[in-house]
Amino acid sequence: MTGRRWLAVCVAAAIAADAAIAAAGETPPPGEPNPLARDYVDIGLRGGPAWRGNSADDRYSQFGWVLGMTIDIGRAPFWGGVYADIAQFDARAGVLDPASGQPPGVNAISAGWRAKTAVRLGPRLYLFPALGAGFGQQNYSSGHRMSGVCYCNTATFNGFSVTGEATFAYVWRFGAVTFQPLRATGFMFMSDRSPANPPGYDYGIARHSVMLAATIGVSVDPAAMVLAVWDAARAVVPH
Repeated sequence: MTGRRWLAVCVAAAIAADAAIAAAGETPPPGEPNPLARDYVDIGLRGGPAWRGNSADDRYSQFGWVLGMTIDIGRAPFWGGVYADIAQFDARAGVLDPASGQPPGVNAISAGWRAKTAVRLGPRLYLFPALGAGFGQQNYSSGHRMSGVCYCNTATFNGFSVTGEATFAYVWRFGAVTFQPLRATGFMFMSDRSPANPPGYDYGIARHSVMLAATIGVSVDPAAMVLAVWDAARAVVPH
């Protein structure tokens, strides 16, 4: 399956997940506490394994790692925010860069704006489908720097990225533990405007590609913390 078809499948799946929200309960039944009632700001950190897909060729390992951060603002069941993720893939054993003589590596960065919504699965268990779009960047590097001199070979490919994800979260008053079984990131129109080193060298970066990842993480809600302090202060101050 080509990169474009992978991207179309991932986007269609995310849209279908959002459409299912109309049939799902976003709020608890009457009498049950709503853990998202004061969830106005979410700051999330996550990390886990990544699969490079067709974002780079077979000179690089199939699997690497990914780290990411999100900041969302809104009111249940809808939020909007920003995200940033970076994935790293090292070279396979025996692969060397012709200019530096060292193993190369590739990191893939996606960052931009996103929207998410909440689907209630249990008293404190939620599913958060999300879609995002922004810029994409893939950086090739090999070698090292010494005393300000680069004994290395580098290249930067810039373009656009879109992302779709499904995240399960166990929510409590001031935050959540998250598990993301699938995150799909599509990179589009990736290009390097600088000449290759050595001339004609192929860095192995695809112009259009899809990369997958799975993560675990945590999120905190500073707004809920501030409101809890405010409530406590009002309770002890005479009216």
